[in-house]
Order: sequence, then structure tokens, then C-alpha cells
Amino acid sequence: MDYDEEIRVKMRKALQLLLLPKARAPGVKGWELKRTLGKDYKKVLDVLSSELEKIGLTVKVVNESGDITSSVQESDFDDARYYVIFKEPPSLRDATTSGMSVDDMAALTIALSYLASKHGKAPIKEIEKLLKEKLPNWKVEWNIRRFVRKGYLNRDGEMLSIGWRSLVEVDLKTLLTLLLSAPTKES
Repeated sequence: MDYDEEIRVKMRKALQLLLLPKARAPGVKGWELKRTLGKDYKKVLDVLSSELEKIGLTVKVVNESGDITSSVQESDFDDARYYVIFKEPPSLRDATTSGMSVDDMAALTIALSYLASKHGKAPIKEIEKLLKEKLPNWKVEWNIRRFVRKGYLNRDGEMLSIGWRSLVEVDLKTLLTLLLSAPTKES
């Protein structure tokens, strides 16, 4: 088998690993990829990512502390988690097919933007108070439980923080930029 064929075989195997459903969290740890694909797994992922970009997908890497690829050190690659995600955000119409209503997406946006402004962590009561200004009480509690269950938020006692899924699927920097540049009622 020549080198190109070997890379294609490893690419297919990497994609299968990345897309297989997992019991706890999606994605694959770097050490799992290394064990299956060999020590050159990062090169295989680079080739796979460039192929996936042709169809609007990309491979995203998040380390243990939740930092995205640019902050992942070489020594952290084996412990980092790798995901396949959309390269561009889906349209609102497409996003509503995810099972979340526009109200739910707005609630998640409010919670994430507030948490991001508080360095990723805040008391649950503060977020509930914000959400209760726009949503019924039962929906606020239901949404927070759902966001925690789906991995968008983490709950530790009475504190909420940004969850692994938000770190992977949501570009928080762009979200905050869009929110800060949005026209206000006063303008």
C-alpha cells in the first residue's frame, strides 16, 4: 500500500472514530486516535480536516481546560478532545431542526453571553433572574436543566459555567461581538 492510500485508509478510520456515538461525550481523545492511527495522527487529522472543509465541516480540538486549538500546547494534544463540527454556523431555519425553538436558542444565547462576560462562571440565580425577565419560570428551569443535560452548560452546586458543547459548537468571541454591535433601544 502506497503512502497516499495509507493516509486515505487512516482518514476513513479517523472519521469513523470521530462520528461514532459515545456514551458520555462525543468526539475522541487524542490518545485514542494515536492508539488507532499511530503517532502521525495529527497529520491524518489535518488532511481529514481539509477534506471535510470541502463539504462545510471541520475538525475542532478542545483541551482539558476548554481552550480551543490555538491555545492547545503540543503536549496537550493526546489529552485534548477532537470533534467534527460545521465550519459555518447553520442558518436559523436549519438550526430550528435541531430540536430547539427560537426561544430556547435565545435563552442559551443569554446564558452563554452572561457567563462569557463573567469569565465563564456565575451563580445560577443570576442567570435565572435574567431569563425570567423574558420567559416563564417553568421554562427557565426546564431550559437550564436541558442545557446542562445536553452539555451546553455545567452545573456545580449553585454555579453554572460554560459547558464542553458550547466551547465546541459556539464561537463565543463572535457571539459577544455580534451582541455588542447590535443596535439598542436607545439608538
